[in-house]
Amino acid sequence: MLTTCMLFTTFVTFFWKPAMSQDFKTRFFQADAQCDKELSAFFREKGPSSILTPNDYKRIAEIQKKYLIPLGPHALPYLIVLSQEGRWWLKIALPESWGGHSGAIPEISKFRPHEIKLSQIHPPKFTTEEFYEIVEVIPNEYKIYLSWLLEGERRTPKWFSERYTKWLAARKQGNAKEAQAMYQKLLNIGIAAIPLWLKKLQSEQDKNIRQQIINALSYLTNGEVKSNMSPQECLNWWERNKERWTVPFPKSKREFLEWLEKEGWEEERLAIPCVITISRLEDEGAIDALLRFLRHPSSSVRGKSLEQIMILFGEQLPKEYALGIGTDGWERIGDLMEMGKYDLVRKRLMEAKKKVRDEKVADNIARELSRWWQENRGRVKIYWQRAWEIYH
Repeated sequence: MLTTCMLFTTFVTFFWKPAMSQDFKTRFFQADAQCDKELSAFFREKGPSSILTPNDYKRIAEIQKKYLIPLGPHALPYLIVLSQEGRWWLKIALPESWGGHSGAIPEISKFRPHEIKLSQIHPPKFTTEEFYEIVEVIPNEYKIYLSWLLEGERRTPKWFSERYTKWLAARKQGNAKEAQAMYQKLLNIGIAAIPLWLKKLQSEQDKNIRQQIINALSYLTNGEVKSNMSPQECLNWWERNKERWTVPFPKSKREFLEWLEKEGWEEERLAIPCVITISRLEDEGAIDALLRFLRHPSSSVRGKSLEQIMILFGEQLPKEYALGIGTDGWERIGDLMEMGKYDLVRKRLMEAKKKVRDEKVADNIARELSRWWQENRGRVKIYWQRAWEIYH
């Protein structure tokens, strides 16, 4: 096992250049542990069957504001990965009618997707203006924020350019309501657009527009940029603080995958969230990573990795690892329930996870499934949508 870990670390170190310092990681995990402790006490006090009130959501947001939000943009990759494990409070963004409270991810990023209802018939389908390719029966913020992390750097300039043009046009036409709506949509692009606002601040001649740009910067930076600053003072602030306020977007999905695998082996708290996130990347390299995680020192991580592999491939796997329901004509848990197969799938997954508690057994399974993948790569279908379901 030690040899496997050493080989893996050597492989990743060659390709990976860490985005965060060890000091920042230490501070992050300390803050996360304190936040987790306080939230756990709150949820125990509420009880498992309690319905949360606006005041409860306010308390949940305040706890995150106390520990996580001060960490700033560099915490976003960690927070988005941790949220994939089902930590819903990290991604909540409530409407004003419920107090407008936000979790750490939307509060730090200031990114707010704009939901679009595609159909009125049951079941309705939803997408967003920003990620129109994601169509769901229920809006999936986990998928949206993961997509934002992967695609935000590339898509932000287009979102900003289109909305800025529409905002100026509405102002010119004297349409105050439309101008305000478009200004808000500009703000909802979040902190990734700060450099774009600053470019406009340098080129804009209209004094009133310059002031609204400065107001936008003040909102996005939680008041670090003061609304009474001059344009030059805003630019000077950015030069001093741009490293701290720049979102550490990965340059590619493959770079992100390598980072996830590295963190999953090195950071115990991140291991299972990393496995879950890897299984959602829709990249064949994710399967290679999951197979390597079958040799992880933690039996829980080995079990989660095998579970994800079984879900992604279904009946195509060798018989002893197939789900055993006789068909791959399903994507969601609701489909399994309609087929009367959900309990069978849960049982098969639990049995498989028990097997890999033994390291030698897990190693044999890793070898067997790795051979199967080498022989079938490119010839079998990977059911990526299934990775977004929770099977327990």
